[in-house]
Amino acid sequence: MEKYTQKSIDDINVIRQADLENHNKDGGLWVVIHGKVYDIQEFKAQAPCGSEKLLQYAGKHLILL
Repeated sequence: MEKYTQKSIDDINVIRQADLENHNKDGGLWVVIHGKVYDIQEFKAQAPCGSEKLLQYAGKHLILL
């Protein structure tokens, strides 16, 4: 059984929607999956769905799609 540690409120980074959108305009490729932010810029070239599809979802909460 895995052990999980709880983070204090001071350890949690909050990223606003505006931050997501701005990062993606500056050449990054951030997406949100289950409340976690991932930078998938390096994965873009290898994505089986193609980089255009990833760019379509940049800055969005993918669980909602």
